[in-house]
Amino acid sequence: MIESLSFCVIDPGCPEEVFGRCVGSIERQGAPDYEIIVLGHGRGRGGVRFIGGGMTGAGICKARNHICSQASKEFICLIEPDIELAPEWYKNIRFADCLDIIGSRINNEDGRRCVDWAFPVELGAEVFPYPLDYDEWSARAYIRGNLVVIRKRAWERTRFDEGLNADTGEDADFCLRAASEGFRTGIFPGAPAILHNSPSLIRRRHITSDEPYRIVKGFRAAFYAGKEAYGRKEFGEAVKYFKEASSIVPKDPDAWAYKGWSLYSLGRYDEAIEDFSEAIRLNPELHFAGRGLGWAYLQKGLYLEAVRELSEALNLIKPVEKEAWAGAARGLGWAHYHSRRFKEAIGCFKKIIEETSPDESHILSDALMALGWSLYQSSDFEGAIDAFSKAHDSSGPESYIAAEALKAIKLAGKGKEGPQVFPGPVNGRWPAQSKIHTFVSSVKKRVKRGLKQALSG
Repeated sequence: MIESLSFCVIDPGCPEEVFGRCVGSIERQGAPDYEIIVLGHGRGRGGVRFIGGGMTGAGICKARNHICSQASKEFICLIEPDIELAPEWYKNIRFADCLDIIGSRINNEDGRRCVDWAFPVELGAEVFPYPLDYDEWSARAYIRGNLVVIRKRAWERTRFDEGLNADTGEDADFCLRAASEGFRTGIFPGAPAILHNSPSLIRRRHITSDEPYRIVKGFRAAFYAGKEAYGRKEFGEAVKYFKEASSIVPKDPDAWAYKGWSLYSLGRYDEAIEDFSEAIRLNPELHFAGRGLGWAYLQKGLYLEAVRELSEALNLIKPVEKEAWAGAARGLGWAHYHSRRFKEAIGCFKKIIEETSPDESHILSDALMALGWSLYQSSDFEGAIDAFSKAHDSSGPESYIAAEALKAIKLAGKGKEGPQVFPGPVNGRWPAQSKIHTFVSSVKKRVKRGLKQALSG
């Protein structure tokens, strides 16, 4: 049972009426062994120990650590002065000694649920407190720091991270680190409190649970619908969903990056470049967007820009991310190829071949074909024939690469007779792919033209 409590009130300079209401609600709890410590300026109130010093929202974690260090009881109740404890709060929270970090049910003056028991969801640069039902539990659940009971040794082991500011997920960070140390977190909804609409220097964006619930739920629904459409290659639908997701959370780089890839797949390269650039602005280390930006530049014929972006993406990709690495290296090779830097292109494609096992035939055969064309353009016809032959052997007999390899072998065999007029692959697309792309585009244009005529008729 919790019998020994240090109530630690962080007072950022609130009105006397607000302060008195908070402290009065503590005194009425009737806890058998308690103390009230206030970080702030003395107000001449008996039974309260003031430790002096002001604070700002940016110093919330430093203030919490300072006031907790002054606590002498087994449990610490961190409380902000716009909180009023209900008369039955202690009566029910006293049975929560099975936990180390304990939350209460908090409503605002209108009876709407405030952020009290939540799951931190990172979207873009913000941590959204997604509310959990009171009978739900998660290893990543946390208690908001405006009212939380902490076993003192849990605070001593964990402490608040003073490098974090108010409303940046600092309370979630504390709870999750404490959980990693083996301390238990939970909520007692039978111990209620009211959050008043009082002027305070501790500002938080999300007070009630309504807005973060709407934002997180809406974003997730749109984002995952977009990913499903993208997986089905319904790129127009994917663009619509990712656009909706980025309108709900404009600072989420993944939504911008996926929208960029969807637009890329539709051949809308200028729009894709804009979205990839926005994703990189939000997260410069997102190589998923960097690769897309490089490939979009490649398709636009902006080869130097493609080399720059794909080189940067390669530096960010981890060795275990094979598909991503191969895609970036392949794009970089083609950017060098079309810049007529065939030596650099050969180096890129050879590196892919060296790092690829025989069972990864879809990567291997493509890289061998690319190497063959780079050697061909360097007038190394014997080397080109060898690469094309290996590409043919490593690809399936029905593969378009097998057919293109046979044509390329014949062309390279004639290389000694003089220069052959053949442009080679276009921006990383094999001739068969380019023809398919052109055919699909022409069909789309004819359909649109027919629909327009039907509507005008």
